[in-house]
Amino acid sequence: MDVVRKAIATTIFLLILVIQLNPSLINSAVVPDRGDNSENSGSDLVTLQDEERWLIVPIHFPTAPFQDSEIISLVEGEEGAIEYISQASGGRSSLEVTISERPYIAPQHIGYWGEDEDGSRDVDVQELVSMAVSYSLTGTDLSPWDLDADGIIDRILFIHGERPQEIGGGSQSIWSHFSALDDPIAISSWSIEHYTITSTQSGLGTVIHEMLHQMGALDLYDVHGDLPTREWNGIGDWGIMASGNWNDAGSSPALPTASTITLIDPDRDYVEIDPSLGGIYEIEPFSKTGQIASIRVSPTEYLWMTYRDGSGFDAGLPGDGLLVEYQDVANGDSDDNMLNSDPFSPWSYIVEADGDDALFLNDDSGSPTDAFAPGSIFGAEGIPIRDSSGTLVNWSVSISQSSEQAVNITVQHLESNIRILAPRAPFILLSEDNMFFTLIVEESCNVLMTSQWSASSEDTITTEAGYSEGAYSVKVMDIANTSRLKGTLQATFSCAQEDNTAQGSEINILAKWYKVNHKIDPISRTMSISSSSPSSVDLEVIINGTGQVFYDVIIDGPASQIATTESPISLSEGD
Repeated sequence: MDVVRKAIATTIFLLILVIQLNPSLINSAVVPDRGDNSENSGSDLVTLQDEERWLIVPIHFPTAPFQDSEIISLVEGEEGAIEYISQASGGRSSLEVTISERPYIAPQHIGYWGEDEDGSRDVDVQELVSMAVSYSLTGTDLSPWDLDADGIIDRILFIHGERPQEIGGGSQSIWSHFSALDDPIAISSWSIEHYTITSTQSGLGTVIHEMLHQMGALDLYDVHGDLPTREWNGIGDWGIMASGNWNDAGSSPALPTASTITLIDPDRDYVEIDPSLGGIYEIEPFSKTGQIASIRVSPTEYLWMTYRDGSGFDAGLPGDGLLVEYQDVANGDSDDNMLNSDPFSPWSYIVEADGDDALFLNDDSGSPTDAFAPGSIFGAEGIPIRDSSGTLVNWSVSISQSSEQAVNITVQHLESNIRILAPRAPFILLSEDNMFFTLIVEESCNVLMTSQWSASSEDTITTEAGYSEGAYSVKVMDIANTSRLKGTLQATFSCAQEDNTAQGSEINILAKWYKVNHKIDPISRTMSISSSSPSSVDLEVIINGTGQVFYDVIIDGPASQIATTESPISLSEGD
C-alpha cells in the first residue's frame, strides 16, 4: 500500500469491494445488506415542514450584478418554488422566502472561488459562503430558518448571477450544489453547517433539486464513483433528483418520485396495499393530491405507484399514466450519496411499461410509453416484477380509467400452497458449492421442481416429491459438476394434488450466478495513523476458498482525501 500523503485524521476506514467478471453484479454479494435505510441519512437535516421557510442571500460578482426580481421570478407564480413545494407536498406545505436585505458584493470575479483544482470542483466556494454570511447576516435574527429550534440553520440558499458551470460556465465558474461545510459557521447563537449555492441562470429545477438535498433528498441519477460500473440513466426525467430537474429547460422540473418522498417527507400517508387481499383502488393525480400507493415486496423492497396526468409540474414529464417505481433500500450507499451508481443493484428505478429498459440501457432519459396506460398490466403477468432474489411476485396489477381525474388499479393475488426463500441475487458460489433454496409447504402436496443453470441439458435438476407441511432445504444447482463460470438460473416450483391437477400458481425464479475461486469475509477495522508524518497501514482479510481473484481496492469517504492505495490487486489464499 502506498504511503499516506497527508494525515489529518486519526482513523481510516478501508472498504474493500470485490470485483470479478462483472464488478457491479458481484458488489451486492460481497458487501453486507444495509437493511432499511429509508430514513434521512443526514441526522442534522430537517425534512419537509408544514411551513417551509427559506433564507436567500444574493451574491453579486463584479461582472454579473442582478436584481431581486430575478430571484422573485424563481419563487412566485404558477411555475415558481412556492407552487412546487405545494404540489410536492400534496398541498400540505407552504413556502415563505426571505431575501437578505444586505446582498454580498464579492470583491473578486467568480473564478477566484470557483476555479477547479486537481480534479476538485469549486475549491474555495466555502470561503465565499463564509464571507457572505459574515457580511449579510451578522446581526440578523436567524430563528425563522432554524426550523426545529436546535441552533442549526436548516434552509439557506446563496444565489449569484454568473453562468454556472453545469450549463457551460466553464471550470472557473461554480457548479450549483448542496454541501456540508467543512468548518461550520458560528453566527450569534446559531450555526450554519450546510448550504446550497445556485445561479439565477440555473433555472427553477436546479434550485429545487439542491434545496431538496437540505431536506434529506439524495441523487437518483448515476453518480459516478470509483467503482467501474456501466452507465445508465437512473430514474431519468421522471424525478427531480435525476435529470427531471431539467424538464422544459429547467422551467417545469419533475416532482419528486415516491422514493424521494420517503426521504424528505417520511410521515406522508400512503395507500398501503396488501396484495394478498387484492382489491380495486382509485389513484388520483399526484400533482393535485400527492397520493401514493405502495406494495411492500420484502422487508427492504417497495413498489410505488403515482398517477401522472400532465397537470402542474407533471406537464414537463416524458408522458402521462401510472408511474411505477421500484425501490430496494438494501442497495446503494446513502452515506456517500451514491444510491443509483450500479444499474444492476439500484436503490430506485422506473418500471418501464414499454418493456424496452431504455433507462437501464442508457438509451433515453424517459419516454411517453414508460408510464402504464389503462389496459396495461404488471407483476406476475404483463411486465414482470421480480424481487431481489429473482422471484416473480405472486400478484398482478391492472390499470383502468376511473374518470378524467383518476385511474383504478386492480390487484389480484395468485394463490399457492408453497413459498420459496432464496438469497439475494446474483448468487456467488465457490467451486465446491451447491445452491439450496428453502421450500415452505403450507399444505401437503406433491412439489414439482425444475431448475436449469446453463444451456447444457446436463445442468438441470428435475424432482417431484410429496411434502407435508413444513420447511425443507431443496437443491437447485449442482455447481461442482459444471464447467461454466457464470450463467442464469431458471427455476420453477409448482404444487399438484394427488390427481396431478395444479394446486395454486407456479413459483418462477430467474437469477444470475457466478462461480469464483474464493470470497472475502466482510470485515471492519479501525487503524490509527500519525498526524505529523506519513503512515502506511495493512488490512488483513479472511479468505474462503482457494485460487486467485483480482480486486479493485477503494478508499472510501473522507479517508479518500488523504490516502492512496494500489488497485487493482490479486489475492490468493495465504497472501
